[in-house]
Amino acid sequence: MGAILNGVKQGMPLVNGVKMNGLIGGSKIWKKGYWKIVTSPETLNNTYMMNDGNGNVYVSKNGNALSNYCYKFDGINWVKINFPTPLSMYYMTHDSNHNVYFTGNSSAQRSNIWYKYDGTTFTLITPPVALASQGLCTDSNGNIYTQDTVNMSSLTYDFYKYDGSVWTKLPSPPVQLMAYYMKCDNNGNLYAVNSSVSTVGWYKYDGSTWTLINPPVPLNSYNMNIDVNNNVYAFNGNTGVTSSNIYKYDGNSWTLITPPAQLLIVYVYADKSGNIYMNSSNSPTNSWYKYDGNDWYHIPPFTPLSGSDNTRNSGILMIANACPAIAEASNVWGMYNGSEWIRIEDSPIDLVNIFMNITDNYLLTCDTYNTPTNKWYIYVF
Repeated sequence: MGAILNGVKQGMPLVNGVKMNGLIGGSKIWKKGYWKIVTSPETLNNTYMMNDGNGNVYVSKNGNALSNYCYKFDGINWVKINFPTPLSMYYMTHDSNHNVYFTGNSSAQRSNIWYKYDGTTFTLITPPVALASQGLCTDSNGNIYTQDTVNMSSLTYDFYKYDGSVWTKLPSPPVQLMAYYMKCDNNGNLYAVNSSVSTVGWYKYDGSTWTLINPPVPLNSYNMNIDVNNNVYAFNGNTGVTSSNIYKYDGNSWTLITPPAQLLIVYVYADKSGNIYMNSSNSPTNSWYKYDGNDWYHIPPFTPLSGSDNTRNSGILMIANACPAIAEASNVWGMYNGSEWIRIEDSPIDLVNIFMNITDNYLLTCDTYNTPTNKWYIYVF
């Protein structure tokens, strides 16, 4: 266990700012992985892309606009996926069986055109009413949940579940809820709130009943995250600022878990071991922290690194780079594997860390944010 400094447990001992862990010759570079250019067949947009949980990453041709096709990258090759009708990748999702869902809506709209893609075949799964893809979430049983609103601050009584074959309208909650940032845990509980800002109006749906689970202070659902033990984490404060008020909900009660420093109210990362990770700034920083359910650990990287909303991991590791701001690029990269930061090999060119995508075997990113490009790279673990 690491030493304690100012009441905060430190990470394992560092040498020149880097945990050596048997690396030969004092090298600060982890040599196991490597970068590889994987030029796409045509320019693609990184704004809307996702993996299916099975090693494939789907990348949009036109951002959130309707398109006749997208591309799937399988770790080696790009494959063009032709749609049966113009579809969008706006807030697309996948279920636990690796089926991918596309809709006929672009941007903040609703649609009754929904398709499930199993890797080979598209199946039309028409919902009973036009539904929005914002707020989509999935549980461990393969169900997906959505609602009928199109704006992040809109409220609704109407929530729907698709179980892989049938759409079902859920019982209406006691009050209208904002579903834009709803989340599911591994027990199939659905969490939603009644406001787009910090609120005590938190509700849990357990498959049959909505229950009010008021936190002791208003909490913001924007950054809500759920760990593998089904603990829910949320901040008190407004998105984009820092706060020292972080609360954990264990399924029965809320507990204040005060961090050792003011942390950024945007990104909370969770791994498969139940640890959560946070940092203090959108800019490169050494103020990274891990909470293991009991203690906070200060885990400063070898150089200041910045996080983004897709720095959150596949559940195995966390990757960040030294880009000076969101949407900018860098060739300096670090990986945190649950116990230490390791500086991985510098990328051949400056690459972005926002909207990158991480599978169990590789990281996929490109040279620019929200601008079509064919300069795509993978880092193979």
